[in-house]
Amino acid sequence: MFQEMHGQQQGPRIWGLSETHLTKQGLEKFQIELQQQPDKWKYVPGEAAPPLSKAVGTIGGKATGVGVLTDCPVRALAGQWPSQHWKTGRIQACAIHVQQNWIKEGIFYGLAKDAHTKATKDHSDAILANLTDRIVFASRGFRVLMGDFNQTTQDLAQFDVWRKHGFREIQELACQKWHQEIVPTCKNKSVKDHVWIST
Repeated sequence: MFQEMHGQQQGPRIWGLSETHLTKQGLEKFQIELQQQPDKWKYVPGEAAPPLSKAVGTIGGKATGVGVLTDCPVRALAGQWPSQHWKTGRIQACAIHVQQNWIKEGIFYGLAKDAHTKATKDHSDAILANLTDRIVFASRGFRVLMGDFNQTTQDLAQFDVWRKHGFREIQELACQKWHQEIVPTCKNKSVKDHVWIST
């Protein structure tokens, strides 16, 4: 991945990562690998994914894990997450310094198993409400919420809250402003990977 990114893009680089599968050992190894790169990459992860096996040094874990990868100054936003939501490995919030501004970013990975059911939507929405509190209500300035939500932009109650507070999903915004066609992000059928920005 780094060979593809190194030297090909000018200016700030910010990546929101969903479903990293990185266990505690995997995160430690990844941080060491970042230090060996020619560019100064920083990674701020959410909770580590539970390992799939009990083997010592297991780096790959269950289908969870989020983080923010950037070559800009970055820090996790202060605050406590409810333990039951943090331990899912599905949320993180950071402040990233870009061109004299701090951008507040929330990253999310929605539940994939039985994503169509009300119970799964309600569970994803409850976890996502933490990012609404931290990014939408408790932060100011430039803000972004992104990730693989495993839901369309109409499926969760949090999306309505975001819209009421001036956030727009970038593909929907580009379609409205410039008539740019919305491109599916999930199996060429639907848009379940989103980037919401404050407007």
